[in-house]
Amino acid sequence: MSSRRLVSVFGPGNVLAALSAVKWRESQRSEDTDWNVVTLVHTPGLPEPIARDSGVVVERLISSQGWPEPLVLTDADMEEVVKGGRFPRYREVLRRFRRKLGTEHFDEIYYAHDVVGRVPELAMNAYPDAKRITFGDALGSVYDKRYHIALAIGPRSVSGGGPLRRVRGVARRRLEEARTGILGFFLGAPRDLQAGTAMLILPMDQTGACLASMELFIVPKNLVRDIISQCNEAVPELTQYVRQLLIGAPVPRFVMLLENISDGHFMSFEREVALYEEMVRRNAPRGATLIVKEHPLSIAPVGEVLAKRLTPDYSVRRVSPEFHRYPLELWRGLVEACQVISMSYCTISLTYLYDKSVIYPMEMSLIEEYIPPRFWDSYKNADALYRGQLANLATWDGQSVLWRGSVP
Repeated sequence: MSSRRLVSVFGPGNVLAALSAVKWRESQRSEDTDWNVVTLVHTPGLPEPIARDSGVVVERLISSQGWPEPLVLTDADMEEVVKGGRFPRYREVLRRFRRKLGTEHFDEIYYAHDVVGRVPELAMNAYPDAKRITFGDALGSVYDKRYHIALAIGPRSVSGGGPLRRVRGVARRRLEEARTGILGFFLGAPRDLQAGTAMLILPMDQTGACLASMELFIVPKNLVRDIISQCNEAVPELTQYVRQLLIGAPVPRFVMLLENISDGHFMSFEREVALYEEMVRRNAPRGATLIVKEHPLSIAPVGEVLAKRLTPDYSVRRVSPEFHRYPLELWRGLVEACQVISMSYCTISLTYLYDKSVIYPMEMSLIEEYIPPRFWDSYKNADALYRGQLANLATWDGQSVLWRGSVP
């Protein structure tokens, strides 16, 4: 028997979680099924050359499981799909989406989250009978879309106005959900479909209610590490590059992981460079080896400028553009040989996968000094998510949710 599976990823950073979720689900099946896999890659706002580069990295990684090359959709491709997508024409949008994917049917849809981009929404509406499965952001973070977007927009969108205003806000959301459902039924507007199953490596529930209606499966650590080994076998030049990167590198050695903050318009380019510089100087002694690795989806040359600025005081090595789009979770030799500094999710993923502490440099003072005030709520929420997960990792049983938020 042959079935069809759609796996939607934003880029290389989602691939480990996606592969792990699919392989764990396959291991739990009793029936023998041949699966045809379509991997769809789309990152909203990414320039086409970088989107293509990202697609090449995804292709190399998924080849470790024998999957065919991915379908990469640029923003221009998506504009062709969604043009004229108001209510009566939404069915035509879905028809164009199905044509782009080349099939009228999928049995399963896997996706990270639907906070940004339209691919998960389109996929679930175009193939409403498919089983919907989330593997979460990073290694298993599940978000509330409205709350997450409200944090990014600004504090007045999140809370405030007292209990009555919050009650009215909930009522408006319920009415909007009902309106969307009715319009979707009669006019073909998008329905608010969500995953019914979560297959997560490190389950994190942003609000405490995100996983309430999902069947939860936790992917075991040994399977994830096997996937990492298979990815390394599929990309042997990455392991060779790590060896070259470390030749003659004096100890102590540090890896500074960069984000794409200015790319996302959360701060200026100059402030982003200055933030990383302060983090390095606070945590790495002068004269140390500093390996600068940019974010897999980075656009601006933050790493280049930071490397030049720190070169007088450190032995700086910048990861080659040929390899910086591979997520650090796959760089086993580098993680084992260096102390990693990360202000984001790698603090948790590397601690878990490699049983090695990671320097988490973010503090409230840095948020308030470098981040514009309108984004403080967003970054403070992220800080709470990271610290909460890190605190729970040491005693986590591997069978339950690692951390739950609490949002009134």
